[in-house]
Formats: sequence, C-alpha cells, structure tokens
Amino acid sequence: ERSPVIELHDRAVHTASGRARAENIVLATEGYTGSLPGLKRKLIPVHSTMVATEPLTDEEIAATGLTRRYTFNNGNYVSTYGLLTAEGRIAFGCRGSYVYGAKVIPHFDQSDQEFRLVERELIRFFPVLRDKRFTHAWGGAMGVSRTLTPAVCFDPIRRLGWAGGYFGDGVGAAHLAGRTMADLLLDRDTERTHAMWVNPEREKSLNAKLWEPEPLRWLGVSARRQMMGLVDGAEHQQSRIAPALNWALENLFP
Repeated sequence: ERSPVIELHDRAVHTASGRARAENIVLATEGYTGSLPGLKRKLIPVHSTMVATEPLTDEEIAATGLTRRYTFNNGNYVSTYGLLTAEGRIAFGCRGSYVYGAKVIPHFDQSDQEFRLVERELIRFFPVLRDKRFTHAWGGAMGVSRTLTPAVCFDPIRRLGWAGGYFGDGVGAAHLAGRTMADLLLDRDTERTHAMWVNPEREKSLNAKLWEPEPLRWLGVSARRQMMGLVDGAEHQQSRIAPALNWALENLFP
C-alpha cells in the first residue's frame, strides 16, 4: 500500500522505495493505466461527472415517477445515468471528457462548468427540480480501450495479467473480472475463463499501442464526442437529418 509503482516487470514491480517480487503480477489500474511508462496508449482516461440534489419531498419524488427507485437513462450516445438514493436525493451523471495527452484530473472543483452541464441535463429529465439545490458534485476517470470493450487478459508464461476498459460499467464488470482473473492465476478451467472477453486477440498484449498518438487521439475523441451531441440533439428534435447524422457517426467516427 502507498507504494506507487513506477515500472512493471515480469514477476516484479519497481516502486520509489525498491523492488517487489511476486509469483503473479496483475495490473488493475483502469483509468490510471497511462501513469505507467509505455502504457499511455493502452487505456485512456475518460472522466465521468456526477451531481446529487438536496433531499426531495414525497410530492417531488412522486412528480419524477421514481417512487420505486428505478435507475434511469435516456439512451443517448452521450450516456446518462441516475437513481433516487435512500436519502431521497437524485444522483445523476453524464459521461464526460477526455483531456489532451491522456491526463487524469485527480480533483474536480465544485465550480467546474462540467457540473452545470450535468445539472441542466437532469433538469431536462425532471423540470420539477428546477428550483432545487445541488449539494454534491464529483468526478473520476474511467478506463477506455480502443475497442470500447473490456478485457481480462493473462499470460501464463510471463505470469502477467491485466483487466480493465470497463468504461462506466465497472461496478459489475470489475467484480466478474476479479473472479475471472483468480481462475486464470490458479490455472482453473471454468466457464468464466472461456468468456469472450478473456484474452481477446487485439487486447491481450499489455504493450499493444492501440490508441493513436496525440494529437490524433484528442482530435478523434473530441470530434466523436461533438458528433454524438449533434446526433442526440437531432433525435430529440425529431429532425429529418437524424438518420444521416447517425450514419456519419458510425461510419466516419467508428
């Protein structure tokens, strides 16, 4: 604990204080993977931001339709996600931004304009919240693979494994990945070790540089994000050009 790894080797890691050896090494650093030398193009950090309202009254909760505490989203390309908490607050988030050079934002300022965008998106869902206070705001980095799919990989010769790329689905995916990785480390032949996300050909090499170098990476991610916003807006307005924008998004920015 509290020994940052500065270099990764087979069966060993280098920390600022010395070298630690182990029979197996597992990299599970998700959005922070690029902090290790040579891995900036393996998983990139995309930041998700969330807000929470003050507790709502029973009448306000009834007006939102969340009396049974459903989780909800709107199916946009720019993903949204929310729920009613046990305290009666609505916690809500939007998938956020990529920073040039795969930089991780360690702390978000409460005044960050990204949070105002999230608040406005929630009010679009539930206009009854227009005059409510937002009391909490936070954010963090998610790991995103070039294929936009997660993977669990293990090299039995090097005894080196890695898992990640959950892209916002980490609560369930990380649990399953951990159990799968345990099977791989212990050389168990189980149903989990034969799943499609175990050692996929494109992702299994930890050192594969799948993401483009900068500035192409930033330009591509930013352009796709802008295009996703355009498509979402066109579909909300039931525009006749929405199908054409959808086609352009999937074919020009795969």
